[in-house]
Amino acid sequence: MKTAELKRRKRLSPEENQSTGGELQKSAQKRGSLEPVFNPQQSNMLQQVSEDFPSKIGHFHRAFGGVPRSAITAKCIECVWGDTAAIRECPATACPLYAQRPYREVRHD
Repeated sequence: MKTAELKRRKRLSPEENQSTGGELQKSAQKRGSLEPVFNPQQSNMLQQVSEDFPSKIGHFHRAFGGVPRSAITAKCIECVWGDTAAIRECPATACPLYAQRPYREVRHD
């Protein structure tokens, strides 16, 4: 981390420091840390997701890591409680994520 960034963080309150969760995770990855850094709110969300729909936890990990596409997918999954078919049939056309929602087409494998 750059010296200016470290000085800025020292001036932040603990609450402001926690709000930089994405930055903390990125810096942890650069250092080679195997354990990602999540703020308490993100940790609580991950715990809830792992209990409710564990097969979708990867989307939330990537979303908290700063991947925009995964953030959209995670929000849609959260909104419909993990039902990908419900995302496809989403009636909320006023939602700002409606045009970018995942699972719009049925895959024929």
